[in-house]
Amino acid sequence: MDQVELRILKAAIELAEQGGFDALRQRDLAARAEVALGTLYSRFRSKELVLVAALQLEADALERELQRVPISGRTPQARLNAFFTRTTQRFVSKPHLARAILRAAASGDPECTRTLMRYQLQLTALAAEALRGRSREPRYSAPVAQQVATVLIMVWFANLVGWSGGVATPEIVAGVVDHATRLVLYGAK
Repeated sequence: MDQVELRILKAAIELAEQGGFDALRQRDLAARAEVALGTLYSRFRSKELVLVAALQLEADALERELQRVPISGRTPQARLNAFFTRTTQRFVSKPHLARAILRAAASGDPECTRTLMRYQLQLTALAAEALRGRSREPRYSAPVAQQVATVLIMVWFANLVGWSGGVATPEIVAGVVDHATRLVLYGAK
């Protein structure tokens, strides 16, 4: 990502957080990023693409945070619960931006989907790290941890849609993922 794209994404984050999806207009974005409208369109042909690309900045920031302050917990479930609680809080801390991103994610645009898949893979790797912990939990090989994390990321993302629509709180989102974690790790009892 070059400096122009970075300016565009930071400006998009600011505008979306101020007014959500509808407030992010290409002309306003170009002005805020101090780029020509043609430059904006040559980098991102739609606001949906800008918004899902902004996820990369958010994921990179989360990854840096986790390097500074790693997930802790005595059990895989505790570590995953801590990971999803922190990740949820971080995502919803900018609610207008988060809702705009979720709306863009639902666009069905193949390019948006490819960008979302990169974000999902990055979060999945971080969740798998949390599952395995510092001691590299022997029960969970890297491939198994990756599979578990993939399922949980999907549950998390689906529940964020509920949060976006006002039917779930961040605590409910994290709680549902914690319940799914128990089911995946230990089975139904």
